[in-house]
Amino acid sequence: MNNLIGTFCDIDDFCKVFIPEWEARLITSGEKKRRRVKRMSNA
Repeated sequence: MNNLIGTFCDIDDFCKVFIPEWEARLITSGEKKRRRVKRMSNA
């Protein structure tokens, strides 16, 4: 189970760095797009 938690944390850390860089390099079409909060719900 600890290995699963460690893997999740590694992927989460990667996404925190990669996704903003990736979005900054995308070519936009000029449309306004919604930016939703990227986090898990508390439900």
